[in-house]
Amino acid sequence: MVKYPWGGPFKNLSSKFFIDNEALCGSSRFSVPRCPTSSKHRSNRKQMFALFLMLGIALVFVPIAFVFVWIRYRRGKRVPQRPDSLSIATTERISYYELLQATDTLGESNLIGSGSFGSVYKGVLRSGTAIAVKVFNLQLEAAFKSFDIECEVLRSFAIEIS
Repeated sequence: MVKYPWGGPFKNLSSKFFIDNEALCGSSRFSVPRCPTSSKHRSNRKQMFALFLMLGIALVFVPIAFVFVWIRYRRGKRVPQRPDSLSIATTERISYYELLQATDTLGESNLIGSGSFGSVYKGVLRSGTAIAVKVFNLQLEAAFKSFDIECEVLRSFAIEIS
């Protein structure tokens, strides 16, 4: 059907020009059938609105879901933290002879560093455990205080590890 034009040269036409013309539709004043409401057009609008709405929602939620999955994946790949090997050494008794063997009799090749209160040596026990040995200069009174402070620091460090 063709909708009857309202203006222009058709403005002054009467209904007798449209009788028996079934291809026209328009106002009932011209004796033509009413034009059907374009339900198809409205349906298309609704479909387009729904499509754009769903697309918009997807554009918001897909990246959020991707980031969420990525974070969960990264957390799963983390290696579970195991207790530090230092905590094992605290339960083990080591003799002076074993310390001498592990540090090559406190030789220069194993010297890590020295300070005003003593020297630190590295070594490896027969079990394969790496150790550090601090030898205090007991001639200095402050060495005892330094020892107490270092023990306190190591104690707090061991608490943080476990």
